[in-house]
Amino acid sequence: MPTTLAEKLEPSFVDFDYLHDRYRPMLALVRELIGVVPNCDLALEMWRPGFRTYNLLVPNCLDLPVSLLGRGARKDLVGLGMYVSSRAAECAYCSAHTCSFAIRRGASTEAIVGNFSAAEEEATTRLAEGMARIPADLTPDDVARLERLVGVNDAEDIALGITLMGFLNKFMDAMGIELEPEALADVTGLIGPTGWAAGQHYRGEGEPVIDLTGDGPRVDDMKTYGRVLKHGPAAARLERLWTRGVPNTGPAAEAYLHEHTGVELAILGEIRRGAMVRALATVVRDNLDPTISAVGLGAKSLAGWVYANHVDSEDLKSMSLELISRHHAGQSAVSLDSIASGDQLDALSQVDRAAVKLAVAVSPSPAAVSPELIDDVTEFLTPAEVVEVVVWVSVLQAIHRYQLFTAARRG
Repeated sequence: MPTTLAEKLEPSFVDFDYLHDRYRPMLALVRELIGVVPNCDLALEMWRPGFRTYNLLVPNCLDLPVSLLGRGARKDLVGLGMYVSSRAAECAYCSAHTCSFAIRRGASTEAIVGNFSAAEEEATTRLAEGMARIPADLTPDDVARLERLVGVNDAEDIALGITLMGFLNKFMDAMGIELEPEALADVTGLIGPTGWAAGQHYRGEGEPVIDLTGDGPRVDDMKTYGRVLKHGPAAARLERLWTRGVPNTGPAAEAYLHEHTGVELAILGEIRRGAMVRALATVVRDNLDPTISAVGLGAKSLAGWVYANHVDSEDLKSMSLELISRHHAGQSAVSLDSIASGDQLDALSQVDRAAVKLAVAVSPSPAAVSPELIDDVTEFLTPAEVVEVVVWVSVLQAIHRYQLFTAARRG
């Protein structure tokens, strides 16, 4: 019996040849960032807007490729925040990849294992933990301290890296994506002694046998930058195609999103970088486009309500209620409290019921996806519909993390 959603859906995954034909520049860029093309790509492309969501959030949250060349926050701190938030969210898959990412960007192995040599490292760690835990425990003092140490703009850049991991932590953990052997070999020797283990992301028998004699992740050099710049223009052309017509300023993007989806997303006005504003608005627009939704916005709105209640976010509750009112006329047959808890759902359609059950299972960190739940939801949801629901909950987790940061920044 499959023990992860990824294992269950694997027969429906796209293959790497297909991905390379369509997205070669983006795959090459990710390989430079973490040393591998991640297995999650094969699952995300089953619902194509999912793969697009991922490839809009990664470069824009990290301000790639220019951040690799020294613009913005210190790369080692951004990487450290990504790693610490992944450990706090208990996503073993992302913990491995962000460990590799951070070391490649210059983070010290001492900082990775929690032995800090600078106040900036400790403050970044506190921000990451406060944003990533459920329930969150970020305070205004946490944000203010980091801003004093690195500046307001750099603190925002670090927070956007942690925001990106909100999406990735949720998707990888909920799906149980298999960790690549190269990633295991890169980081196990370093973070294994800290309590990290691949867990559900390793499918072999017994403990993995790993050759730990290699050098591990290599810090960026001029050759790295050259390869990134080589692939950057083609990746940027794809992004321009995806984001065409979407504004890049907060007020204009908020109005655009409200016009196209009916939802309010005030954090767009809190983001400094125009490319990030445009990317996030595009992500939400695409995820709420009824013409490309596989599962339907009615089921998706209920799944969003589940996550919003799990993290007790008033902003996400309001967004989900607006979507429910627009896209789920029959919702009144089941109370909102029952939907939030996943109880007494018999009056819902089979698809809506499965979407709610899936959202209840994947909303915690770590997720609580059992083999029985996998069989239950995949009886009524197609592989594309499963991916779509998990992608939406993952998008909401990214939004929630940045909402926490902006609320704490305002005090």
